[in-house]
Amino acid sequence: MLECSSDGSFVVTKPPNTGGLVTEATVGEQLLYEIGDPQRYLLPDVVCDFSEVKLEQLDCDRVRVSGCTGQAPSPHYKVCATYEDGFRCMAMMPIVGREAADKGARQAAAVIERCEEMFSNRGLAPFRTTRVETLGAEFSYGPHSRTADSREVLTKIAVEHESKVALKLFAREVLSPTTSMSVGSTGWFLGGRPQPSSVVRLFSFLLNKSEVPVTVDLGAGATAVEIPAGVDAPGGPGSLDPDSSESLDFGSGTLTSVPLIDLAWGRSGDKGNRFNVGVMARRPDFLPWIRRSLTCEFVAQHMQHVFDEQSVERHAQLVERFELPGIHALNFLFANSLGGGGMGSLRLDPLAKGMAQQLLEVEIEIPSELVASRSSR
Repeated sequence: MLECSSDGSFVVTKPPNTGGLVTEATVGEQLLYEIGDPQRYLLPDVVCDFSEVKLEQLDCDRVRVSGCTGQAPSPHYKVCATYEDGFRCMAMMPIVGREAADKGARQAAAVIERCEEMFSNRGLAPFRTTRVETLGAEFSYGPHSRTADSREVLTKIAVEHESKVALKLFAREVLSPTTSMSVGSTGWFLGGRPQPSSVVRLFSFLLNKSEVPVTVDLGAGATAVEIPAGVDAPGGPGSLDPDSSESLDFGSGTLTSVPLIDLAWGRSGDKGNRFNVGVMARRPDFLPWIRRSLTCEFVAQHMQHVFDEQSVERHAQLVERFELPGIHALNFLFANSLGGGGMGSLRLDPLAKGMAQQLLEVEIEIPSELVASRSSR
């Protein structure tokens, strides 16, 4: 619920006894959700600048938001188009016992190999795309997984093909591990036999307003409507040098490493085949040290497992870093990183809801005295 003022500021609040929490942290996380350049957030009728927004806790469940500025509309419309692109099918395979993750991966490979042999015998092409992920073994964490030896996993097999007939064969054959492969495959109880469905992809772009004539027809003939051209205003400093780092004076003390989650909140979300991770310092004096560690190069290296296969070799070029000094935050934008994103992705996290949680696990060097003072403020 918002209480809006004529100066553009507003108070975020909620009715009493309705659950939830309205704090600077929760409001700040929402501000960071699914944004790119915070100085140029494009909307149909305005270009917003969030970089100097201030948050102030007025009372319990009341946060004042101020400092947002606007520029003239851009000369473009934001356009989202969807289109069908073949078919997909997904299946889940529960496995219990030692080396469960390895068993799941090997069984999935066997199913895919068996299906493609059947395709060849029927004159069908191989799978267009396959993806095998192991839930319970922290597959989405890539090289940072700590539970690869889990004894209870759920192996997800996702495939794409141009032909629905081919995927109906897959839906039949993917049941076979329960009775004809390794022991410990417990059965396909999750929704029964999987069904093929259409792959729907999203294509987003900017379209110049001058290319879209607008008319209004109220029954007496069409009347042309003039749409202001808008202004293609340049952004501010925005993105920082991906190799930049800061030299900070920590006096006579020493540096210690702590998890980023102890120093900051995080929020992530998808933007097509891209996603963002917003990192908001829990205290202003933490931000310089967070900024010092979280260079584009470091973040890209830590999260390299999220990039599309054809982009991994140049992952360092696919991360941009933006500043939001008003809320003591950084925003990272990752390109080519969601396997097509949203409805077009076969991944476990196609909407990037868990990406911030992965980044919050990195270790940040910070002066020992700042760490010691965390509990005293």
